[in-house]
Amino acid sequence: MHRKRLSEAQYKKAAREKEEKEKSYKSVTAYSILIIFVSSCSHYYFVMEKTFLKKKVMGGAAKNRNAKKIKLQQVAQEAKTITSFFNKQTKPEPLDKLIEEQEYSVDYPDDHDRSVSLNIEQPVLFTNEDDTMDNMVQLPTNAFQENYDISLSKNDELVQPEMLFPATNGRRFTSRHYKVYNWIEYSVSKDEIFCFPCRHFSANIIASGKTAGNLCFVNYGSKCKNWKEQTLSLNNHQRCKTHVICVQRWNDYLLVQKKHSLSIANQVNNIRQQNIIENREHLKFLLKAALFLSKQGLAFRGHNESDTSKNKGNFLEILDMFADDKIKLRLQARYGHYTSPEYQNDFISSIAQCTRQIILNSMNKFGVYTIMVDETKDLSKKEQMSFLIRFVDKELNICERSIGCYHMENSNAESLASEIIKVLSINKLDIMNCIGQCYDGASVMSGQYSGVQERIRSKVPHAIYVHCYAHRLNLCLLQTLQNIPHLCNFFNTIQNLYKFLMNGQTRYELFVRAQKDKQIPVIHLERLVETRWAYWYKSIQKVNMRFTEILEILSILSHQGDQTARAIGILNEISNISFIKTSHAMEILLQTIHCASVELQDASIIQSSAVNLLQNTKQNIQKMRSDTFWDKINNSAKLVAEKNEIVYENSSRNRRPVRLNKNLQDYFVQSTIGQGTFENNSNTSIENNLPLTDLKIIFYTAIDRFLNELNHRFSNPSNEIILTFNIFSSSSIDYFNLKSPHLVTFIDHYKHFKINYENLQSEFPSAKNLINHANKDRDDGIHDLYSISKILNQLPNAFQETLKIINILMTLPVTTASNERFFSSLKLVKTHLRLTMGNERLSDLLVIAVESDVSSKINLDDAVDLFSKMKKRRYPLIN
Repeated sequence: MHRKRLSEAQYKKAAREKEEKEKSYKSVTAYSILIIFVSSCSHYYFVMEKTFLKKKVMGGAAKNRNAKKIKLQQVAQEAKTITSFFNKQTKPEPLDKLIEEQEYSVDYPDDHDRSVSLNIEQPVLFTNEDDTMDNMVQLPTNAFQENYDISLSKNDELVQPEMLFPATNGRRFTSRHYKVYNWIEYSVSKDEIFCFPCRHFSANIIASGKTAGNLCFVNYGSKCKNWKEQTLSLNNHQRCKTHVICVQRWNDYLLVQKKHSLSIANQVNNIRQQNIIENREHLKFLLKAALFLSKQGLAFRGHNESDTSKNKGNFLEILDMFADDKIKLRLQARYGHYTSPEYQNDFISSIAQCTRQIILNSMNKFGVYTIMVDETKDLSKKEQMSFLIRFVDKELNICERSIGCYHMENSNAESLASEIIKVLSINKLDIMNCIGQCYDGASVMSGQYSGVQERIRSKVPHAIYVHCYAHRLNLCLLQTLQNIPHLCNFFNTIQNLYKFLMNGQTRYELFVRAQKDKQIPVIHLERLVETRWAYWYKSIQKVNMRFTEILEILSILSHQGDQTARAIGILNEISNISFIKTSHAMEILLQTIHCASVELQDASIIQSSAVNLLQNTKQNIQKMRSDTFWDKINNSAKLVAEKNEIVYENSSRNRRPVRLNKNLQDYFVQSTIGQGTFENNSNTSIENNLPLTDLKIIFYTAIDRFLNELNHRFSNPSNEIILTFNIFSSSSIDYFNLKSPHLVTFIDHYKHFKINYENLQSEFPSAKNLINHANKDRDDGIHDLYSISKILNQLPNAFQETLKIINILMTLPVTTASNERFFSSLKLVKTHLRLTMGNERLSDLLVIAVESDVSSKINLDDAVDLFSKMKKRRYPLIN
């Protein structure tokens, strides 16, 4: 490494000599050599050229020349020395060879006294193999770099050296400025001062009249007019607007580094986070109001929701009643209040989706379920299909939950089956995990060839169809009573009595006053509903409880009022021993059936319990067909007759049966022949021409017909599946019997779930011993499916295959009573004032109302997230 000290004139002379000597290098123009020379040796000239060069409007040719000039400048910056362009090498140097560095120091005239130190690497020139072409110069990138002796980044410390500073015309920089102007840096090599914050925190801030890349104190230093006006120049820069902004940024950055404050970006982010929190809290309040109204089945909107309205509707009135000042202020804003009907629908939809998600997440990992579907018409005459699923949760508790109701434009089997499959797909339920389906007995649902159940089974063969047990029980009773004229007349009398006393205000008040005068609880008569046999039982029960008061009111109304004839007719119907005997007998019969009907409506009942319940009901009804039971009926009827002074006849004279003339048997008689006809004779019954007074035979006939209907309607083809329940009944001979044929049939039917029979051979003995050990804690020592499932669920990994069977058995459907309860809520939600409600809104409202216990557990944050993802919102709700 050697050092040369050349004057400016010597450099120019050397350049001219090199230019004349190397004319053969036509690829390098004189202008490029000049630019390279100036860039390599005199940084001052380059700066002065940019400073004083006036900006002109350039044409196309000028732009091309300027582009070439810029390109040459880039080449000059990458060049090493001028002499490197004229050196030739016949052998290429190795790339990893270290190249000797040369340091050039340039002496400038007195008015430009400055020194530039450049570290320049020697370039490597290559020739081609034939050595016939000009040498090619390979220049490494970033070869030219000015190494200032001041800070290079904002994380560096300020360079403020204490030294004897060089003099210029007898004046020099003083270190006293470090205390007054703490932002300055001094470059020893340049003998200039720079501004630390403006260099590192300007971020493209340019004052008016300044040019980017040519800023004093930033791109080049200042000598304050050769140190004559140091204080004036520093004060002027310190008052500059751009400098003030940069100093503020510098201070903020220092605070961030010391963790005393946050950066601007963090502050903006914190403000955004605070806005998100406020927006979410506002939405949570609105969601709570929507959740309350949905659970209670109340309307949201009012007829007039303007500011001057006295009643803006339940939703706005609740917000106005319970909102604090902050929320009220936001509700009065033009935007962001989220109270319009469209937003209300989004609130309801978000809550309903969260409710459905909680329901689906509560299913155990086995994931089997049963679908239960029923149909009805709402008040707007739309056919609505209720969709529920039955499953077992993680604690092996049986659950029947609603998914929604769906408007059916066509009620044929194809449309219903397609809608069921669509609902399963929307809720991400695997259709192959469906093990059963439960509907009513309508042909469109239960058809064996083209019904809904057959269409579902064509896709899922193991999804057995179960006709609702409660519906079947009601059909048995309906078919029994409709074919006995005496019982039909009896129930017609009960219905007429209800209409006469309960529908007239005066008659109703007399009935209530008669009970209050005797200081007994006021009881209201029940109407008869064909599909709800519980009302039939309660209606007869209440008539028998208030039979004396009813007779008194009818006696009064038979002498006064506007319907005396009707009162006399009803009074004559009920004030006889035949009515009393029939009412007491039917009350006991319907009470026995009522117990079974109520139990079948339980959502947690399993098929084995339902079958056992029906067997016990048959036995209890069969016991009624005895003389002992009928004697009890006669004794109770006799007491009531004596109490109300009704003539009681132990026996009646048997009349000779009326027979038609044998000569007229082959003819159709259209007029009376002076004899009572077989059908119209009021003193005979249609059973074997027995007298009506002999109610015992009529009652026995009703019992026989009802038992026959039970045997006919409950002959289920899936009995083999149901008999599998005996394996988990300690009172059965098949208790944990691996060789049971019902178990083999069950495993083959549900082969989709891959129940391993070999694993059952080891699980059954262990499970049986475990349960027998648990028998010590039970008084009766008997275990059923419920108790066994709780014990084995404590060790799920040890009894995986056994728990699979238990899950399937507990999930099998029994009734669609939950669908009927769903329709009861439908009447409360969709009233005459809400007939224009949309289908999706109705479905969501019903899910929230019916599953109110689940909707109360939703996470409002999840509901807000769903609300924000429905569509783009004006205000941010999520990060």
